[in-house]
Amino acid sequence: MINHKIMPILAAGVLLCASCQSMQTGVKTIEQRNAARGKQLFEQAYRDFVDERRDVVFITNLGYSPKANSYLGAYAGDWHVAALLHAGITVLHNYPNDRSLKRKVDFLFEYMNWFVQDRTDGYLVYAVNRGPAKYKARMGDTAFDDQVYVAQVYFDGYLATGEQKYMDLLLEILRFLEERGYFRGVHAYTSEEVGGFSWGEPFIGYLPICTTGPIAKIYLCLYEITEDPAKKAHYLEMAINTYDFIRRWDITTNGLLQNGIGWQHVSGNEYLPGFHDNMFHTFSNGFGIEAAARLYAITGEERYLEEAQFMAKAARELFAIDISGYPTGLVQYRQTYAEAGHWCTLILFEGYLQLARHCDEGKRYVKEFQDSLDYAYDNYYDQGYLPTNFITGWEPGWAYDEVKQILNVMAPVVMYSYLAR
Repeated sequence: MINHKIMPILAAGVLLCASCQSMQTGVKTIEQRNAARGKQLFEQAYRDFVDERRDVVFITNLGYSPKANSYLGAYAGDWHVAALLHAGITVLHNYPNDRSLKRKVDFLFEYMNWFVQDRTDGYLVYAVNRGPAKYKARMGDTAFDDQVYVAQVYFDGYLATGEQKYMDLLLEILRFLEERGYFRGVHAYTSEEVGGFSWGEPFIGYLPICTTGPIAKIYLCLYEITEDPAKKAHYLEMAINTYDFIRRWDITTNGLLQNGIGWQHVSGNEYLPGFHDNMFHTFSNGFGIEAAARLYAITGEERYLEEAQFMAKAARELFAIDISGYPTGLVQYRQTYAEAGHWCTLILFEGYLQLARHCDEGKRYVKEFQDSLDYAYDNYYDQGYLPTNFITGWEPGWAYDEVKQILNVMAPVVMYSYLAR
């Protein structure tokens, strides 16, 4: 049963989809098809969001309705450009010999220099907003979770290209985070170091999952590819400490991860837990699931797998919506941040991918993503884009369907590109 509101758009999408299939001629496996779809979605978005002649990337662009087709949003922020770069890198991983694609990825990599802060303290830090020139962004316009995300993108860039420049920048970001973002206060009652990573600069005692969670992933990724014993030991120790912080302070009794926790200063270097930011988002559980699954793969300790399964089940039960009237096995995840809903869900998907290496329920969650992505592509594909709701399709009047947002439209690119391999 199809919602009558989307019928005209569905009809147009089917016609367009028929023409777009030509790109996928000769595709023989589901992996090849996934790769081709990810590349196709990226190429269209690059044309719509990037103006190479003016050295500009836009945050929003190109609504599907005619009235919005000429719309150009403000300059993209650091996270948005990093998301576009991330998507390009994941596609390049599947098409390593595509020189046109490599040129686009290199352009985006260089464009990140518009966000490098003009600092005198020797740290490499990316500002939230673009500066007046490259390497001239305003110092203090700093969010630690943005630094972590850029570091993750650079790790994927290193894997896709083997180019040392990505690893060099990643390690510089990590040095800044360890020295300026890690919380070294101690619990006033136990004298144990609290750990965790702060939200931004200047340093505050709010330790959110969006910073602490992905840092555990970075440490584990570095552990997996590093040969130096001392560095491996450091990365694993920091990963375990960071995950233990998440496990102790963020995971609720029902398996959901809260948004963060604030720490109140008592005296000297002593602190006590204060307010709990108990909002729940798909990305929070995604960070926890991926860290636990990777730790299980490294250590073989069953508790990590059990905790990953616990968090994954909780996320599936709360965030996934089974919509009646459509084929079984399709799910739409709640959009807690509408302008970045798919991007938040992408992080949960990445957690499911790691879990799928170890258990059947992880494979089932990933298959739901695959089936839902394919349903959206096969039924609603329109001029290079998929709708916000993969199952019910385009909704006229819904802001995030009318006008495209980088974070929303890049997520399916990354999902398809990861599924391809």
